[in-house]
Amino acid sequence: MLACLRLLNISFLFSFFCFFSLSGQSVEVYNYFNSPVPDNRINSIEIDSSNTLWVGTQYGLVSYDGFSWVDFSDSVNSPVIRDISVDRKGDVWVATNAGFCKYDSVWHFFTPPFQSLNEQINCISFDEEDDPWFGTVNGLFSFKNNSFNLVLDSSSLEDFINVSSISFKGDSVVVGTMNGGIGFVYNGFCSWLNISPIGGIVDNSFDDLLVDESNNIWGCSPYGGVQVLLHGGGWYFINTLSNPGWPSNSVTSIDSDSLQTKYLGTKGGGLILLDLLSGGVSFSSIDSSNSDLPDNFILDVVVVEQSVWLATQFEGLVKISFPGMSVLEIEKEDFVFYPVPFKNKINFSSSVPKTVCVYSLDGVLLFSKKMFSFSCLNLDFLPSGLFLFSVEDHEKKHIKKIIKL
Repeated sequence: MLACLRLLNISFLFSFFCFFSLSGQSVEVYNYFNSPVPDNRINSIEIDSSNTLWVGTQYGLVSYDGFSWVDFSDSVNSPVIRDISVDRKGDVWVATNAGFCKYDSVWHFFTPPFQSLNEQINCISFDEEDDPWFGTVNGLFSFKNNSFNLVLDSSSLEDFINVSSISFKGDSVVVGTMNGGIGFVYNGFCSWLNISPIGGIVDNSFDDLLVDESNNIWGCSPYGGVQVLLHGGGWYFINTLSNPGWPSNSVTSIDSDSLQTKYLGTKGGGLILLDLLSGGVSFSSIDSSNSDLPDNFILDVVVVEQSVWLATQFEGLVKISFPGMSVLEIEKEDFVFYPVPFKNKINFSSSVPKTVCVYSLDGVLLFSKKMFSFSCLNLDFLPSGLFLFSVEDHEKKHIKKIIKL
């Protein structure tokens, strides 16, 4: 497992730590009974360029700017909203059970030449040129230079292509399907990875896709958990088989914050907060057993500053706020860590004396020592696990995290 994680090329070992206190969170619920949300079955949520939240339900579409709600249910092609996506211009695109439409202060409707684009649209995503791509139950379509194009249909696989998610990695279009595996479209050709004999994945369905800053592809699957295609090649799987205690193998959606912490919606397991570290996987979950979350079935996730919006399957829209969530930014460090994790030592260099503290994840101080110039901190006194290291002086603290193997 360590070999796979080294390929991630993500500096999680000493990335800034964002600590989530489950006891300090607040949960707000918006549903049919206490707000203008037209249906408690929320399929999709999205934030536009003005920080307005768009909410697509099984029976209607509304927006919420933090103060007022606007009901657009009568303006769209169908009341069943399957996906909402915002392009770089700030235009809102809505995928429905009867085609799609666009909103840029007025509604725009299209008459594509392909019947599939007038029926159920599963997802809409935008490439580097800000052109939309459409995933449907009958294939993949693009819209460039005001022209619709069929990119993939059932001729690309033995079975029909039900495109459930779309993302982009460099010049390639990454296509997630239901039961057909994952495809990569480049220069008009498509290559496929699936369970067997090619691909080595554990689930042929991808409900959501995310390409992170290191070009790793995160796939959310209904039975296989999280399937990560590493940028250097090879798969890394996160599920109940590989990680005991993992809440659910049915992962529906993913979003990421500025620290590259992943927020995963699941069916039955609530919300999972996930980091990949140099020595393994660190995760915690928020569900009805440890919070006021009314529904453990989450269909979509959007992270906004210190809040996470959740689309639940049965209980409406949920906002979870983390008042203690903070990102510690360092303008210019006057100290340096030189980690040697396999030798359980940290070399510390500073231009001025600093106090180095070690905390457990629940905030208990385990060690404190004033360090001068160049010092070596031996970690043998710690058990294996994840800890917080705080470099402190009279003005501020710099908290970092490390795994002790």
